Amino acid sequence: MNKQQRNPEDFGVITISQQIADLKQSLSSHQSPIGDWKGIKQDEYIKAGLPAPYTSAQMQEYYQKRIAARNQINQLEKQLEEERAGNVGGNGNT
Repeated sequence: MNKQQRNPEDFGVITISQQIADLKQSLSSHQSPIGDWKGIKQDEYIKAGLPAPYTSAQMQEYYQKRIAARNQINQLEKQLEEERAGNVGGNGNT
């Protein structure tokens, strides 16, 4: 197989890699509802002695969604690792 031809299994790896990148971006994006900014904003208000902008329930939901995103990243990274290991020998029968 030359460099321009791709194994169809490689497309699954690309898709998984993109999903991982998208999830990581959502955790750090200033526009994402689960981005770091929200936790930082909450902490800054509290440390400044100001009323917290978000309720405990809102922050609990925020943290649960962040944990779910991290868990999904971990699951996808494991799946990606398994798929790459299976592709090392071409058909997984090395």
